[in-house]
Amino acid sequence: PEPNATLREPLADEVFLDTPDYYFENSRKIKGIVRYALAHDYDYLLRLDDDTFFWPERLGEYLPQIEGNDYVGASTDSKAKFHPGGCLFLSAHAMRLVEGSNLGNWADDVWIGDVMKKHGVPLTGLITSDGRDAIQMAWGNEYVVDETLNTTDLLAAHSCRPAIMRAYYGRDHKAEE
Repeated sequence: PEPNATLREPLADEVFLDTPDYYFENSRKIKGIVRYALAHDYDYLLRLDDDTFFWPERLGEYLPQIEGNDYVGASTDSKAKFHPGGCLFLSAHAMRLVEGSNLGNWADDVWIGDVMKKHGVPLTGLITSDGRDAIQMAWGNEYVVDETLNTTDLLAAHSCRPAIMRAYYGRDHKAEE
């Protein structure tokens, strides 16, 4: 089939966009997602990688840190140049900046960071109640998380293999019983 051919009709909770679906087209894909969000009057967009475990039930406690900020994500490091794409939030203002910008780096998180920097939009990191980063997104040896990660109060953890996602899900749901 054609690269963008729809093989089936979308389910009720799905939206199919007319964008390329290749890894090296990530910036083009996010631009399509942003166009859709703006056309439907979204106030914020949450962008998650498919290897990120997200705790939606914890989102409410982080809304005060998200609301009123345009570009929110993992990094609380003042030297960081962008929020890694594992988990980041864009306000409507930030989405308009992305939508109005020429495509840059194929890596959408890097490109979004460049757009935000060009427009003077600061990075805002999310912090847990005990002062840790609320989004686990590390480089080097800590890039891939394992089941020993302290996930208490985390909003998201990246990068997770499927077995780790199942372990987090099982652990969290066992605790609810």
